[in-house]
Amino acid sequence: MCSVFNIVIKPFLLPSSIYFLSLRSEKQLEIEASEVAWQVGQVNAAQRFAFVGVLSSQRCVQPRLMKRLVETYLVTGEYRAAEKYIKILESNPHYRDWATAQRPLLDSVACASEDWIAAKRAMLPITDNPLDLTLIFPNALAFLIDDHADNRPAFEYGMGYLLVYKDLMTFMHYMELMKERGEAFPVLYQEAICLFFAAVQKDPDKYDYQLYSYNIPELTKGTVEVSPYEIQQVAEKNKPEQVRFK
Repeated sequence: MCSVFNIVIKPFLLPSSIYFLSLRSEKQLEIEASEVAWQVGQVNAAQRFAFVGVLSSQRCVQPRLMKRLVETYLVTGEYRAAEKYIKILESNPHYRDWATAQRPLLDSVACASEDWIAAKRAMLPITDNPLDLTLIFPNALAFLIDDHADNRPAFEYGMGYLLVYKDLMTFMHYMELMKERGEAFPVLYQEAICLFFAAVQKDPDKYDYQLYSYNIPELTKGTVEVSPYEIQQVAEKNKPEQVRFK
């Protein structure tokens, strides 16, 4: 069963400085939404945002989004559609060189051998994902993570979202998966793990046995200046968003 985060999308800023904004007609927001979808592997969503952005722009011309359309059509193998926008961009002196450089990729064999295209195709969703990235977020990310555990952009974006909204229970579910795969925990993840066991996990025995099963070397080299009581007080005073895991 796919992991699902139950939460309504809100505009927010993650530590990676990537915005995700609800779909609106403004051209800049379409660019931002397309970029986020592209980075996390939602190629079809990136294509849709780019297409809407082009249509809503003045004279239906927006070169940056047209470049994204070329890229998404190449990834999905829609070469005639990609060529359409390559021709348009070739008529612009500022984008002619870039567009011309994409022409060899209209050949399916050359396209398949291109590293960045192969990488994007390897992360295309396997499971039929019925969730709109702009309406039910980050549910859609959960599908991507379940399909490809090595999709680092989607994973890091999803974990950042959970930490911003203080949903440590769901966050710890994914930390368990990282532990099972033998992956190292980044320092920020180690801090969140310690916070979970200090302020969220109520069972002392579970604290004793489980915390030590996590490899958190960066946090054991020096003295911890904050007491468990202070951590608990901060956690209790800052009411978290309710995010449930199915």
